[in-house]
Amino acid sequence: MGKNKFKDYDQGDFYSAYLYSYMPKNKYLENVDKLIDFAIFNKISDHLYSNIGQKAFLPSMQVKIIFLQTNYSLSDRQLEERLNFDLSWKRFVGLPAGFFGYDHSTLGLFRDRIGVEGYKAIHNYILAQIVDRGLIDAGEPWLKDATHSLSRLANHSAIQLAQQAIGQLEFLLRRICPAGHLEFTKQFNIAELLKEKPVYREGKGSKCARLQLVVTTGYAVLNWVEHKAAKGKLDLSDDKWQQVEEKARVLGDILEQNFTLDDSSSGGPGDKSTSNTPESEITTAAKASQAKGTHVKITRYREKTKDEKPGDRIVSAVDEDARRGAKSAKKFFLGPKSEITLTGKSHLILNAKAIAGNEPDGGHIFEMVDEVKEIHGLEPPKIIGDGKYGSMDTRIEGKERGIQVVAPLADPINPTGGYTADKFKYDPLLSIVICPAGRLTSMNHRNEAAGATIYHFSATFCSNCPQKKYCTRSDRGRTITIEDTWAVADDARRYLGTPEAGQDMRIRSQLERVNNELKNNLGLKVSRFYGLAKHQVQLHATSFVYNIRQTMRLIMRENTKKGTAINATL
Repeated sequence: MGKNKFKDYDQGDFYSAYLYSYMPKNKYLENVDKLIDFAIFNKISDHLYSNIGQKAFLPSMQVKIIFLQTNYSLSDRQLEERLNFDLSWKRFVGLPAGFFGYDHSTLGLFRDRIGVEGYKAIHNYILAQIVDRGLIDAGEPWLKDATHSLSRLANHSAIQLAQQAIGQLEFLLRRICPAGHLEFTKQFNIAELLKEKPVYREGKGSKCARLQLVVTTGYAVLNWVEHKAAKGKLDLSDDKWQQVEEKARVLGDILEQNFTLDDSSSGGPGDKSTSNTPESEITTAAKASQAKGTHVKITRYREKTKDEKPGDRIVSAVDEDARRGAKSAKKFFLGPKSEITLTGKSHLILNAKAIAGNEPDGGHIFEMVDEVKEIHGLEPPKIIGDGKYGSMDTRIEGKERGIQVVAPLADPINPTGGYTADKFKYDPLLSIVICPAGRLTSMNHRNEAAGATIYHFSATFCSNCPQKKYCTRSDRGRTITIEDTWAVADDARRYLGTPEAGQDMRIRSQLERVNNELKNNLGLKVSRFYGLAKHQVQLHATSFVYNIRQTMRLIMRENTKKGTAINATL
């Protein structure tokens, strides 16, 4: 590691040494410093720095600063103020008492420098030090869960979303291409367009006119960008043009996902035959309507219905990764989710992954297991989760890996209101199904596409059955579908009825306490950044800080039993 890369505060100064010697010790931070070898991060981050230019803060100091920020749930600017004026923090980080030059942007630069992989490395190096202390038992189960974070984004209607996308493109041109921005603003009265705000209880006619103005202008803007790109009229580098095209792509996706031509109108701005050039009917109509201060009177577009819109659609032009998710049928949220893998006994986070708010839980369960196994050599005998982690594919793969998946089975349902499938008994050896009335059948046919065998009870049996009104409404008899995964489901059902499974579910409930600490104490309740990659950065920071806190608790509990102080162990 080059000596000239980093600021050197090792020697300190007499004033700091004298002041720190008389200060009372912050036992918590002192024990953290003894517990974790932060110096390792100087070595693994060395290749990210150069000997040329201004000297940087040591990576080990930056990791300590990240720990302080996350542990006390502070913003970058709050961290700057606290670090400059809190002597105990300066001593922990390794700064002189008279140093007041730490700026919040320094942490932002470090965050961008090391990226997601750097934060992941920090988490894994700290976890490796904890594993070396023997705090994780090889035989303890792993717990799985996902918790959501709230985004700082606002909820927008479809029209507001299109307005936002146009505004984002205009802002980008203003920043990177003043000449192009001038031409852009001359052709499109964007300022007036963005002032078009919805009013309280907006009438149908007013909303329709506003929709026409926004959508026709949006398509005109797309044509303008395409025309300029084809002609090469704007003097921009490839990187900058890529930024413009990316914003235009987001605008195009938003328009396509939320709006469609009104079937009651013919031709118009959305007609492909009139939208090939910037001077098409779209541009003319949009410019004329804005110049006169009026709206397009003929309805040419309409907003798609909920069923017509794609499920995985953009909800913000600022954060393309943002999605709306649901915790229940009545509880919705806007923001990402964090899928967490936790040890069942020591309650340490082994792995954490940021996923979109609308992504189903459990899709990365074995991917995360493989990462932990590759890095730390750990593998669970059992994975415990809620019902979302108990799909048949997950159970089958777990069985192939020698890992038992413990999760509740979904309750069987019958849309017609009759007896559910669990009321029937299936004998795989005899290939028969016995109904609640005690009658059996072996008549069946195979459905290869569904991967199931369908058993039939004859109409003669069912028509004379006293329980028919509780079982089926069909005059052709009752059918029961036995899927190929029946044996896996039956094994899971038998195990879930045992006292051991009840104990597993009680262990899993402890994960909710961890989620509470992550969200309410360490700041994961609200996502600090836009984008899944940046949320992954926050998630890794939260995970390694939580692991340090939990390790301190584990050591304190062990020392309480032995009657020794934590300092002696560290």
